[in-house]
Amino acid sequence: MILLGQLAALGAAMAWTITSLFDEHFTKGVWAPSVNFLRLSLGLVFVSLLSLMVSGQVLVVPAQTEGAIWLILSGLIAFAVGDNFLILAFQTIGARITMLIFSISPIMTAVAGYLIFGETLSPFNFLGMILTLSGLVLVITAKSDTGQKQYSPIGVQAALLAEFADRAGVSKQAVYSRLNKGLNPYLKMLNG
Repeated sequence: MILLGQLAALGAAMAWTITSLFDEHFTKGVWAPSVNFLRLSLGLVFVSLLSLMVSGQVLVVPAQTEGAIWLILSGLIAFAVGDNFLILAFQTIGARITMLIFSISPIMTAVAGYLIFGETLSPFNFLGMILTLSGLVLVITAKSDTGQKQYSPIGVQAALLAEFADRAGVSKQAVYSRLNKGLNPYLKMLNG
């Protein structure tokens, strides 16, 4: 059973890598929102088919209106806004640096947990955050052989905004799931 979880994690990492490289190479010169609309449309089709196979329903609707509102808000923030910035970052600074910037995700999640839920952070947590941020700053601010900045500030800002929108969307889900434990797992999957 443990091996299944590890294989799922490796599969998810591989899927992230493949889609990141695909977005970097095949979306150059295409308007980010149109690429994002196509991705979200295809994703909705595949998740709807999966939901139909597993539950017999195309879309699983929450029993409570509040749950639907939180899920829609979370999806709009993370998918509609965040993914537009993510695609722009892929197009301007590439998948490698964009994913490196996304390495701050655990930091943002820990800080959100501290601020929203009062979770405690140890000195080792802060040390890890400092090391991660230091490495990120070192790579992004490095200059090329010609002495110029290697990465577009617009691309770096887009990657940071994409990460922030992703964390904000996940935070909305986390708040709702803490308030209401009965959230349908298919809805969570549909919403990311």
